[in-house]
Amino acid sequence: TVLGSIQPDFIYGFSSIVNYKRFDFQAVFGGTYGNEVYNMLRRYLERTGDAYNMSTTVLDAWTEDNPSTTVPHINSAKITRPDSRYIEDASFLKLRNLTIGYSIPAIRPNSEYAFNFRFFVSARNLYTWTKYRGYDPEVANGVDLGVYPTARSFLFGASLTF
Repeated sequence: TVLGSIQPDFIYGFSSIVNYKRFDFQAVFGGTYGNEVYNMLRRYLERTGDAYNMSTTVLDAWTEDNPSTTVPHINSAKITRPDSRYIEDASFLKLRNLTIGYSIPAIRPNSEYAFNFRFFVSARNLYTWTKYRGYDPEVANGVDLGVYPTARSFLFGASLTF
């Protein structure tokens, strides 16, 4: 049974640059729509008897007193085999870059030695909007093994233009 595809229906992105007086704002977004990921980490965390920690979802596993759950019985063979419960929608929208800058007016504007000064702050991988329950929906080969997501970074700086 085909349960989805790791290939998105489409990949998109957009950016915007806005200048207001001496301030400048730049935002870059990117994302995918219509792809699925197999959340292997979630599968490992819902399996008992391994060397891994367990997720709190195993507290809601099937028992005679809790027959309407979607988590199988703790000793079920279903827990050790691949299961469609772990295929998740990996569509996302990421704020990949956000930059805010402020420019000081030209110093010595009519001089041969005129220069401009600009301060800025920039953030990369600032936020991800997604329904995916793993760390990051942007994984290689469509299988999330729990690797660290793309790092978030911040940059403060100044530029001097002659």
